[in-house]
Amino acid sequence: MARGQVSVELIIIIAAVLAVALILVVQLQKMASQGSEVLEKEGESIMDEAGSMISCDEDEDCPTDFTCNFAKGACEPV
Repeated sequence: MARGQVSVELIIIIAAVLAVALILVVQLQKMASQGSEVLEKEGESIMDEAGSMISCDEDEDCPTDFTCNFAKGACEPV
């Protein structure tokens, strides 16, 4: 087998391996971004729930991004 033919085959194999690796990296990035979106939504709902448990008499009693619902006497998300 000619030496040039071996190096061409080796280059083709390396290119195929790199292509598969690139596809895997892209898929992992997609999965990671979807996971972070889910965590962000869950975190927001937990904060909303926790904020609504805080009793208040005025807006200053509530955490940032919450306002006092004077009728309920509890903080609510803005």
